[in-house]
Amino acid sequence: MKQKLWIFGDSFADPETNHVSLNHEVYWDGWSHWLKKDYEVENFADSGLGADTCFLRLCQKVDFETHDFENISVIFVLPNFNSRFALTGYEANKSWAFMHLALPRKEFIDHMSMMAQTKEQMSNWVTLHDRYHEFAKVFITDYMETKEYKNRANTFMGALDCYAKHFKRFILIPVTDISSPVKTKPANHFQHMTVRSDISLHKLAQQGKMPDDEMYQLLMNQRTRKGRNIPANDPKLLYANHLDLDNNKIVYDIVKKWMDQVG
Repeated sequence: MKQKLWIFGDSFADPETNHVSLNHEVYWDGWSHWLKKDYEVENFADSGLGADTCFLRLCQKVDFETHDFENISVIFVLPNFNSRFALTGYEANKSWAFMHLALPRKEFIDHMSMMAQTKEQMSNWVTLHDRYHEFAKVFITDYMETKEYKNRANTFMGALDCYAKHFKRFILIPVTDISSPVKTKPANHFQHMTVRSDISLHKLAQQGKMPDDEMYQLLMNQRTRKGRNIPANDPKLLYANHLDLDNNKIVYDIVKKWMDQVG
Protein backbone atom coordinates (compact mmCIF):
# COMPACT_ATOMS: atom_id res chain seq x y z
CA MET A 1 0.00 0.00 0.00
CA LYS A 2 1.30 3.45 -0.94
CA GLN A 3 2.03 6.04 1.73
CA LYS A 4 -0.48 8.89 1.91
CA LEU A 5 0.78 12.35 1.07
CA TRP A 6 -0.96 15.72 1.20
CA ILE A 7 0.42 18.80 -0.58
CA PHE A 8 -0.40 22.45 0.12
CA GLY A 9 1.05 25.45 -1.68
CA ASP A 10 0.92 27.76 -4.68
CA SER A 11 1.92 27.43 -8.35
CA PHE A 12 5.15 25.64 -7.51
CA ALA A 13 3.03 22.71 -6.24
CA ASP A 14 -0.27 23.20 -8.09
CA PRO A 15 -1.34 19.95 -9.83
CA GLU A 16 -2.43 22.01 -12.85
CA THR A 17 1.03 23.56 -13.30
CA ASN A 18 2.80 20.27 -12.61
CA HIS A 19 1.04 18.36 -15.40
CA VAL A 20 0.48 20.57 -18.44
CA SER A 21 -0.43 19.47 -21.96
CA LEU A 22 1.90 21.20 -24.44
CA ASN A 23 0.29 19.47 -27.40
CA HIS A 24 -1.57 16.19 -27.93
CA GLU A 25 1.59 14.13 -27.40
CA VAL A 26 3.88 16.12 -25.08
CA TYR A 27 3.31 17.05 -21.42
CA TRP A 28 5.31 19.22 -19.08
CA ASP A 29 5.49 17.33 -15.80
CA GLY A 30 6.86 18.59 -12.50
CA TRP A 31 7.80 17.23 -9.09
CA SER A 32 4.35 17.10 -7.47
CA HIS A 33 3.02 15.12 -10.45
CA TRP A 34 5.98 12.71 -10.36
CA LEU A 35 5.22 11.92 -6.72
CA LYS A 36 1.86 10.41 -7.72
CA LYS A 37 3.58 7.31 -9.02
CA ASP A 38 5.23 6.74 -5.63
CA TYR A 39 2.54 7.77 -3.16
CA GLU A 40 -1.19 8.23 -2.69
CA VAL A 41 -1.26 11.98 -3.26
CA GLU A 42 -3.96 14.53 -2.50
CA ASN A 43 -2.90 17.94 -3.73
CA PHE A 44 -4.63 21.06 -2.38
CA ALA A 45 -2.19 23.58 -3.90
CA ASP A 46 -3.45 26.34 -6.18
CA SER A 47 -1.60 28.95 -8.21
CA GLY A 48 -1.62 32.46 -6.78
CA LEU A 49 -2.40 31.51 -3.19
CA GLY A 50 -0.79 33.23 -0.25
CA ALA A 51 0.48 31.44 2.84
CA ASP A 52 -2.58 32.41 4.89
CA THR A 53 -4.96 30.66 2.49
CA CYS A 54 -2.76 27.55 2.34
CA PHE A 55 -2.71 27.45 6.14
CA LEU A 56 -6.50 27.87 6.26
CA ARG A 57 -6.92 24.90 3.91
CA LEU A 58 -4.71 22.80 6.16
CA CYS A 59 -6.65 23.90 9.26
CA GLN A 60 -9.96 23.01 7.62
CA LYS A 61 -8.71 19.52 6.80
CA VAL A 62 -7.55 18.97 10.38
CA ASP A 63 -10.35 20.71 12.26
CA PHE A 64 -13.41 19.66 10.28
CA GLU A 65 -12.63 16.29 8.71
CA THR A 66 -11.90 12.87 10.14
CA HIS A 67 -8.73 11.24 8.79
CA ASP A 68 -6.04 8.90 10.02
CA PHE A 69 -3.65 11.83 10.27
CA GLU A 70 -0.94 9.72 11.91
CA ASN A 71 -0.60 7.86 8.59
CA ILE A 72 -0.49 10.99 6.41
CA SER A 73 2.62 13.00 5.51
CA VAL A 74 2.37 16.67 4.50
CA ILE A 75 4.39 18.86 2.16
CA PHE A 76 3.67 22.52 2.89
CA VAL A 77 5.10 24.75 0.16
CA LEU A 78 5.19 28.10 1.95
CA PRO A 79 4.25 30.95 -0.43
CA ASN A 80 5.09 34.55 0.25
CA PHE A 81 3.32 35.37 3.52
CA ASN A 82 4.21 39.08 3.55
CA SER A 83 2.68 40.27 0.27
CA ARG A 84 -0.16 37.94 -0.70
CA PHE A 85 -3.61 38.56 0.75
CA ALA A 86 -7.05 37.23 -0.10
CA LEU A 87 -9.67 39.97 0.23
CA THR A 88 -13.43 39.76 -0.12
CA GLY A 89 -14.40 40.48 -3.69
CA TYR A 90 -11.99 38.20 -5.50
CA GLU A 91 -10.81 34.62 -5.37
CA ALA A 92 -8.10 33.48 -2.98
CA ASN A 93 -5.88 32.52 -5.93
CA LYS A 94 -5.74 36.19 -6.92
CA SER A 95 -4.08 37.13 -3.64
CA TRP A 96 -0.78 37.65 -5.47
CA ALA A 97 -2.20 40.93 -6.80
CA PHE A 98 -2.60 42.62 -3.42
CA MET A 99 0.61 44.66 -3.56
CA HIS A 100 -0.22 45.88 -7.07
CA LEU A 101 -3.50 47.35 -5.82
CA ALA A 102 -1.49 50.05 -4.06
CA LEU A 103 -0.17 51.34 -7.40
CA PRO A 104 -1.67 54.48 -8.95
CA ARG A 105 -4.60 53.61 -11.21
CA LYS A 106 -2.84 54.19 -14.55
CA GLU A 107 0.29 52.31 -13.45
CA PHE A 108 -1.87 49.43 -12.23
CA ILE A 109 -3.74 49.26 -15.54
CA ASP A 110 -0.49 49.34 -17.52
CA HIS A 111 0.96 46.56 -15.38
CA MET A 112 -2.06 44.29 -15.65
CA SER A 113 -2.41 44.94 -19.38
CA MET A 114 1.03 43.41 -19.94
CA MET A 115 -0.42 40.14 -18.70
CA ALA A 116 -2.74 40.02 -21.73
CA GLN A 117 -5.99 39.89 -19.78
CA THR A 118 -9.29 39.89 -21.66
CA LYS A 119 -11.37 43.08 -21.62
CA GLU A 120 -13.74 41.53 -19.09
CA GLN A 121 -10.89 40.44 -16.83
CA MET A 122 -9.25 43.84 -17.15
CA SER A 123 -12.50 45.52 -16.18
CA ASN A 124 -12.73 43.29 -13.09
CA TRP A 125 -9.16 44.17 -12.09
CA VAL A 126 -9.86 47.89 -12.45
CA THR A 127 -12.99 47.53 -10.30
CA LEU A 128 -10.93 45.79 -7.62
CA HIS A 129 -8.27 48.48 -7.78
CA ASP A 130 -10.86 51.21 -7.28
CA ARG A 131 -12.32 49.29 -4.33
CA TYR A 132 -9.07 48.40 -2.51
CA HIS A 133 -6.50 50.98 -3.60
CA GLU A 134 -6.72 53.18 -0.53
CA PHE A 135 -6.84 50.21 1.83
CA ALA A 136 -3.79 48.64 0.20
CA LYS A 137 -1.82 51.89 0.45
CA VAL A 138 -2.60 52.33 4.14
CA PHE A 139 -1.96 48.65 4.92
CA ILE A 140 1.46 48.78 3.29
CA THR A 141 2.60 52.08 4.76
CA ASP A 142 1.08 51.81 8.25
CA TYR A 143 1.32 48.11 9.00
CA MET A 144 3.76 46.19 6.81
CA GLU A 145 6.73 48.18 8.11
CA THR A 146 6.07 47.39 11.78
CA LYS A 147 8.20 44.96 13.79
CA GLU A 148 5.11 42.87 14.53
CA TYR A 149 4.39 42.39 10.86
CA LYS A 150 7.98 41.54 10.02
CA ASN A 151 7.85 38.85 12.71
CA ARG A 152 5.07 37.03 10.84
CA ALA A 153 7.49 34.35 9.64
CA ASN A 154 8.15 33.15 13.18
CA THR A 155 4.48 33.33 14.18
CA PHE A 156 3.38 31.52 11.05
CA MET A 157 5.88 28.69 11.33
CA GLY A 158 5.11 28.27 15.01
CA ALA A 159 1.43 27.79 14.18
CA LEU A 160 2.30 25.31 11.44
CA ASP A 161 4.41 23.31 13.87
CA CYS A 162 1.38 22.97 16.16
CA TYR A 163 -0.63 21.44 13.32
CA ALA A 164 2.30 19.33 12.15
CA LYS A 165 2.10 17.20 15.30
CA HIS A 166 -1.10 15.60 13.99
CA PHE A 167 0.70 13.98 11.05
CA LYS A 168 3.13 11.16 10.40
CA ARG A 169 5.68 13.67 9.12
CA PHE A 170 5.54 17.26 7.93
CA ILE A 171 7.98 19.24 5.79
CA LEU A 172 7.99 22.96 5.05
CA ILE A 173 9.58 23.99 1.74
CA PRO A 174 9.68 27.79 1.36
CA VAL A 175 9.11 29.66 -1.88
CA THR A 176 11.13 32.66 -0.69
CA ASP A 177 14.16 32.79 1.61
CA ILE A 178 13.26 32.24 5.29
CA SER A 179 16.78 31.54 6.54
CA SER A 180 17.03 34.77 8.58
CA PRO A 181 14.10 34.23 10.97
CA VAL A 182 14.89 30.54 11.33
CA LYS A 183 18.47 31.29 12.39
CA THR A 184 17.12 33.10 15.46
CA LYS A 185 15.37 29.96 16.69
CA PRO A 186 16.87 27.28 18.97
CA ALA A 187 17.89 24.13 17.13
CA ASN A 188 14.95 22.18 18.56
CA HIS A 189 12.32 24.92 18.19
CA PHE A 190 10.36 23.12 15.46
CA GLN A 191 9.61 19.82 17.14
CA HIS A 192 7.04 18.40 14.73
CA MET A 193 8.13 19.48 11.25
CA THR A 194 11.19 19.60 9.04
CA VAL A 195 11.97 23.17 7.93
CA ARG A 196 14.09 23.42 4.78
CA SER A 197 15.32 26.95 5.35
CA ASP A 198 18.46 26.05 3.39
CA ILE A 199 16.63 26.30 0.06
CA SER A 200 13.96 28.40 -1.63
CA LEU A 201 11.94 27.47 -4.70
CA HIS A 202 12.18 31.00 -6.01
CA LYS A 203 15.96 30.79 -6.02
CA LEU A 204 15.81 27.42 -7.78
CA ALA A 205 13.51 28.96 -10.38
CA GLN A 206 15.88 31.87 -10.95
CA GLN A 207 18.78 29.52 -11.70
CA GLY A 208 16.75 27.56 -14.26
CA LYS A 209 18.14 27.01 -17.75
CA MET A 210 16.45 27.72 -21.04
CA PRO A 211 15.15 24.59 -22.82
CA ASP A 212 16.13 23.45 -26.31
CA ASP A 213 14.42 25.12 -29.26
CA GLU A 214 11.65 22.54 -29.64
CA MET A 215 10.66 22.56 -25.98
CA TYR A 216 10.98 26.35 -25.85
CA GLN A 217 8.44 26.73 -28.64
CA LEU A 218 6.04 24.28 -27.02
CA LEU A 219 6.25 26.11 -23.69
CA MET A 220 5.82 29.51 -25.33
CA ASN A 221 2.80 28.32 -27.30
CA GLN A 222 1.22 26.92 -24.14
CA ARG A 223 1.73 30.16 -22.22
CA THR A 224 0.37 32.21 -25.14
CA ARG A 225 -2.74 30.04 -25.35
CA LYS A 226 -3.37 30.84 -21.70
CA GLY A 227 -3.14 34.55 -22.44
CA ARG A 228 0.24 35.03 -20.77
CA ASN A 229 2.47 37.75 -22.17
CA ILE A 230 5.81 36.70 -20.68
CA PRO A 231 9.43 37.71 -21.25
CA ALA A 232 10.90 35.34 -23.82
CA ASN A 233 14.14 34.81 -21.87
CA ASP A 234 12.89 34.31 -18.30
CA PRO A 235 12.92 30.61 -17.30
CA LYS A 236 11.03 31.36 -14.07
CA LEU A 237 8.00 32.50 -16.07
CA LEU A 238 8.45 30.17 -19.02
CA TYR A 239 8.03 26.85 -17.19
CA ALA A 240 4.52 26.05 -15.98
CA ASN A 241 5.56 25.49 -12.35
CA HIS A 242 8.55 27.88 -12.69
CA LEU A 243 11.17 25.12 -12.39
CA ASP A 244 13.17 23.52 -15.20
CA LEU A 245 13.63 19.74 -15.25
CA ASP A 246 16.84 19.76 -13.20
CA ASN A 247 15.32 21.86 -10.43
CA ASN A 248 12.08 19.88 -10.45
CA LYS A 249 14.26 16.84 -9.84
CA ILE A 250 16.00 18.57 -6.92
CA VAL A 251 12.65 19.10 -5.19
CA TYR A 252 11.45 15.60 -6.06
CA ASP A 253 14.63 14.04 -4.64
CA ILE A 254 14.33 16.09 -1.43
CA VAL A 255 10.78 14.85 -0.91
CA LYS A 256 11.62 11.24 -1.82
CA LYS A 257 14.52 11.09 0.64
CA TRP A 258 12.35 12.66 3.36
CA MET A 259 9.36 10.37 2.67
CA ASP A 260 11.43 7.18 2.55
CA GLN A 261 13.25 7.78 5.82
CA VAL A 262 12.65 5.19 8.54
CA GLY A 263 10.38 6.15 11.42
